[in-house]
Amino acid sequence: MTTLVYPVIADPAGVGTYARRIINGLRKQDYAFNEYPVVKKEYSFLGRPVGGIISQILEAPKNYGQDRPVHALSPELSGKKVDIVTIHDVIPLQYPDIYQTTFYSRYAWNTTFSRATAASVLLSSSFYGKEKILEFLKVEEDRVKVLYHSVEHEVFYPDERNPYPDDGKIHLLTVGDYNPRKKYDVIYKAVSGNEDMELFHIGPANAWSDRQEYLKKLASKSKNIKILGKVDNNTLRQYYSNADLMIYLSIDEGFGLPPLESIACGTKVLVSDIPIFRELLEGAAFFTSDADITESIRKALNEKKDRNELVEYSRKYTLEREIKGLIGIYNSFSK
Repeated sequence: MTTLVYPVIADPAGVGTYARRIINGLRKQDYAFNEYPVVKKEYSFLGRPVGGIISQILEAPKNYGQDRPVHALSPELSGKKVDIVTIHDVIPLQYPDIYQTTFYSRYAWNTTFSRATAASVLLSSSFYGKEKILEFLKVEEDRVKVLYHSVEHEVFYPDERNPYPDDGKIHLLTVGDYNPRKKYDVIYKAVSGNEDMELFHIGPANAWSDRQEYLKKLASKSKNIKILGKVDNNTLRQYYSNADLMIYLSIDEGFGLPPLESIACGTKVLVSDIPIFRELLEGAAFFTSDADITESIRKALNEKKDRNELVEYSRKYTLEREIKGLIGIYNSFSK
């Protein structure tokens, strides 16, 4: 029987959302599996999240019994007894100036990825992600399998209930935690000088307290930027569905779900022109560089995208497809 070891996170975004989605998807397929939840204990220190990586490494079970395969849903939970590990990205290795600024962070990330390479299968969410895994982890190519993440279409679909104020303005949306690679400050500055626009930012701080304070100060200088913080999925769906444009300018992603969730709700998206979004969103999104963000926002607003076609595009990334592929990988261990 397959064994899943996964993180339990206070404000689940990214890896936490992935874990919840995989567990729910397997249950819908009546696929039996063992569960080993591990609580992620993270704190803010000098404005940055600390403790979460090491807490998972220390709390991960050392022995899973005889059931195989063992699948760690994040690299922090991998080890000698793990057969499959999902590596969402190797961004901490790609951008050490952001993620490896202390002895602790260097040790934590290098230990994490070193342990992950012991698994027989390294699962990537994109071909771009696979390329980076091969480049930074130096593993054999046939050990890295690509399985695209999915959109939860039962959660994200067009919703006519409009949460935005009836003020005649253009309503822009950005979604995600305050991780500095998401470049929310760039979005804020691009929007702040446009009185006909309002920008709404949804997402938890996730221990990036210094970034949170910085963004709050930027927002306080403008009357058209609203920081809403964490909201439930029903509320998020309404904001996605009724925005005039969703903006997501991350410098890098292993996958990046918010743009696809927005597309599943029938809303146009403007994303940074980076390889992962070209792979996943070519033909469905508008792309921009830092040099012309304001111009790109205006252009995206003026160009039409059919809502039904956007929703249909998102169906390339269904949960059923992801779970079917995952079960196929599990079954390969019994052959």
